[in-house]
This record gives sequence, structure tokens and C-alpha cells, in this order.
Amino acid sequence: MVTARSTETLAPIRDKQLVDAILDAVTSLAVQGFVTEADELSSNTVIESVEINPETIFPVSTDRFEAAGTIHVTLNYGGKRDAVSIPDSYPAIVRGHHDGSANVDIDSVEVDTSSFSE
Repeated sequence: MVTARSTETLAPIRDKQLVDAILDAVTSLAVQGFVTEADELSSNTVIESVEINPETIFPVSTDRFEAAGTIHVTLNYGGKRDAVSIPDSYPAIVRGHHDGSANVDIDSVEVDTSSFSE
């Protein structure tokens, strides 16, 4: 079966003010304690940072975006006497929306933790 292909090309968002606002919102995720799939990997998972490459921020619609990145976490196990902390990183997809300017909200962070069990 042959399917029709779109003649449109996927291009990242080029508006520097909007890209900077998205990057700022993503950077603040660690501070906000955003809950992700990585929280299930340890008794106390701490998000250290979320990195997004500006070239991976794509428009989904006029006011929505999606970006690929990496989430850096510390996985904490055990109690006070036998505590173990392990740094780790996982690929992530960040989805959000904006009002056309610098007002950006992050709606979800999807983390691929499949490498944890490999």
C-alpha cells in the first residue's frame, strides 16, 4: 500500500524569545519536583536537571510544542545507615504550551526508563 507523503518539512521553533522561555521552563522542572516515570526506579528519585537541545523543540500546533532531551536523576536506595545514591540519565520527551510569547507551561515529561532494566 502506498501512502501520501506530506510536502511540509518538520522544522524546529526559530523564535529565540520563545525558545529561551521553553528552555527556562524546562530548566526549572528539577526545582519544581516534577513527577516522572523515573520516580518509580528508587525509593527517592531526585531530578537533578533536564537538558533540551534548542534544535529539538518542535511546534505541534500554534500554541503547543514538543522537545527531546535528557533527564538527569539521582536514584536513592536504603535508609540512613545503608543509603546508596546512583546518578543516572534517561531520554525524555517534554510537552507543553505557550501563549505565543514568553509564557510557557510544561504539561508532561515522558521519560524512557527502559534502559534501567537492561
